[in-house]
Amino acid sequence: MLEGQPPDPLGFWYAVRAIALARTARNEPTAESIEKYTRSWYRHYHGTDEGWDRLVSPIVAGERQPPQNFGATISRALSASEAAVQMAAVANVGALSFGEWEFVLSHRDDSPDNQAAAEKVWKAIGEKQRGGARLKLPVKVIAATPERIEAALAEQNQSSNTADIEIAMAHELRPMPAAGTTISIIGVLSDYRPKPFLFFLTRAELAEESMPVAGGACATPRPQMCTRDYRPACGVRQDGSRRTYGNACSACADPEIVSQAAGACP
Repeated sequence: MLEGQPPDPLGFWYAVRAIALARTARNEPTAESIEKYTRSWYRHYHGTDEGWDRLVSPIVAGERQPPQNFGATISRALSASEAAVQMAAVANVGALSFGEWEFVLSHRDDSPDNQAAAEKVWKAIGEKQRGGARLKLPVKVIAATPERIEAALAEQNQSSNTADIEIAMAHELRPMPAAGTTISIIGVLSDYRPKPFLFFLTRAELAEESMPVAGGACATPRPQMCTRDYRPACGVRQDGSRRTYGNACSACADPEIVSQAAGACP
């Protein structure tokens, strides 16, 4: 019963009854062996040891027949695949966190239900990018080249420094953001890989507030209004000449400037 697909929880009653009979017969080695086996399956089925003692006590006390609806008294822990399907069952999957999006999408190939759940999430992500809109994502840089950034998007991956998004830049980054830097990036989530999980972000540019962190090409359209906070940026003209501006925004507001870098010009 316990080894069936799916397991039949009524098997727990018979297994615990066998433990009780072995102890009545003073066969403790057998009782311990059966209990070890049964308790392992209980943890697998229920998720924890919680409720085990309540399950054992009436049978040890002499109960000889399983009570009505015994199986319903033991809740079954959801598998990761089932949890992903349940997570996507909410009305607004677009409001889920990045980590929750990743969790559902990473189990896409587990079952037809998981595929439907992943399609629902991916459709919601597509809706956020309708009409050419791009997403603004806070990421932690794991590694960077002028053309690409490997970064962590979900909170748990940022904590463990695990890359879960590959970013293809629309313009070369110079200078590049250092590993461990947190930046905001704007781009299009164009695809993903379920296992090991990876989002692919294309047409990416630094958000304005992150330009002083890394520098880069000025985005189009150019800023029409800038704050007056002083964070020097070095603007580079097409001919290679440079000029220091009060911040990255004011540098890129100048149509003659093609890129900027953090800090005053040398």
